[in-house]
Amino acid sequence: MRWYSVTLSGGHGAGNLVRIGHMGETARSLFPIVGLAALGRTLADLGASVDIGPGLEAGLQVLSGAGEHPSG
Repeated sequence: MRWYSVTLSGGHGAGNLVRIGHMGETARSLFPIVGLAALGRTLADLGASVDIGPGLEAGLQVLSGAGEHPSG
């Protein structure tokens, strides 16, 4: 992930989920999309078969208010 200038760390639910956090200057609405893209590319770089397009589109829809927010 460092290749894409994104850092992930462990936390609650280790081994079951990934939390993308952002603070300060990166606490803008577009940065979670950048994090999703970096995660998808990293998984692909490691050999996983991933299609990051649908995930990025869903994230953009949530940001625009057109998608379903995970909290309901």
